[in-house]
Amino acid sequence: MSRKQNSFNNINKYSDIIDIDALNINNNINKHVNTNIISKNYVWNNYNVAICYTPNDNIYINIISNSTYQNFDNFIRQNDISNGITLDIFYIMLTKAFEMEKDFDITCKFDFNSVEFSLNATLHGFFSISQIFTLNEKILSGDKILTTKLTELETKYQKKITQLETKIDELENEEIIFAYQNTAGTFGKFFSLKIKTTYINFTTVDYNRVWLGNYMDLNKFKQVEKIIMFSYQFKYQRTINYNHGNIFLDDLLNIFDTQQIYLPSVNELEIHFKTETVIPNNYLRSLPNLKKISFINYGNTALGTFDFIKNTTKLEHVIYKNCLNIQNLDQIKIWFDSKNLKLEIN
Repeated sequence: MSRKQNSFNNINKYSDIIDIDALNINNNINKHVNTNIISKNYVWNNYNVAICYTPNDNIYINIISNSTYQNFDNFIRQNDISNGITLDIFYIMLTKAFEMEKDFDITCKFDFNSVEFSLNATLHGFFSISQIFTLNEKILSGDKILTTKLTELETKYQKKITQLETKIDELENEEIIFAYQNTAGTFGKFFSLKIKTTYINFTTVDYNRVWLGNYMDLNKFKQVEKIIMFSYQFKYQRTINYNHGNIFLDDLLNIFDTQQIYLPSVNELEIHFKTETVIPNNYLRSLPNLKKISFINYGNTALGTFDFIKNTTKLEHVIYKNCLNIQNLDQIKIWFDSKNLKLEIN
C-alpha cells in the first residue's frame, strides 16, 4: 500500500457530525460474520472486479483487465485506512462506488505493473472523503500463466463460437417467401420454404403464376436434392421495384435455364403435367448435377423430351410414368442403350 497517500480530508475535524447511517450500513455486519467472507463481483469499465471482505480482518480486491488480461490485487487492512474510518464502513463505501451510487465514485490510474485507485465520497452533500490505495500486478508462475491465458482465450473464442452458432441457426431457419396467383385468378397468396430443406415440392400449391421479390433467392437453397413441380411452374414472374410500384416482367421461360440461378446440389427433378403445356426450352443449365428426371401424367399431344434429355449432361436415369404419345421414343431407347443409361417406361 502507498501509505503516504492513504489519507482522508480532515475527517477528524468533522467526526462528530458524520451520520454513519447515511451510508446505509447493515448494523448486523459485525455481529454474525466475524469468520465469514463476503464476496461481490463487478464488471467495471473494461475490468472484472472481485471484492472479498473478511470482517475485522481485511478487504481483498482483485481486478483483471478484459483486454490485456493483467491481474492486479492487494489487501486492505484497518491500519491502511486513515483517520479512524472502520474497515466495515470502508467496505460499504467501496461497494457503493463500484455500484456507481450517487455521491460515491472510483477513479484509477494505471502504471506498468500497478493500478492506483482513488475512492471518493460525498456525505450529506457537502462532506468530501478521498482515499487512495494501490493494487500491484499479480505475477503468476509459468504454468499458471499459461493455464490462465488458455482459459481466457477459450472463454473469448467460445463466446465467438456461440455467436456464430446462433447466426448459423438463424440462417438455416431463414424462409424464402413465394407469392402466387392461383388457378381461380386470386392474387396475394403466399407460401414459404426454409432454405435448409433438402426436398422441394412445388405441386402442393396449385397456381399458374408465381413470383419472388428477388428470383435469385432460389440460390439460397444450397442443400436441396430433389425438386417436384408442375410443367407450367417452369414459368416464373420476375418482380422489379420502381418508385411508382412493382412491375411484373415477362415470364422467365425456364427458371432453371438462367445464368442467375445455380443449384449444384439438385440431383433429381420430377415433372408433373396437368395440361398439354410442355417444358419451355431444352436446357436445365442451372441444375448442372442433375442425374434423374421423371415425366409424370402426360396424356395429350406428343411429348417432346429427346433434346431436353440429351442436353442434361450428367443424366443417368429417366422415368416416363403414365405418359402417352412420347415423341421419338425409338430414338430415345437407342440413345439410352448406347450411353448405358437407365430408362423406365411405366
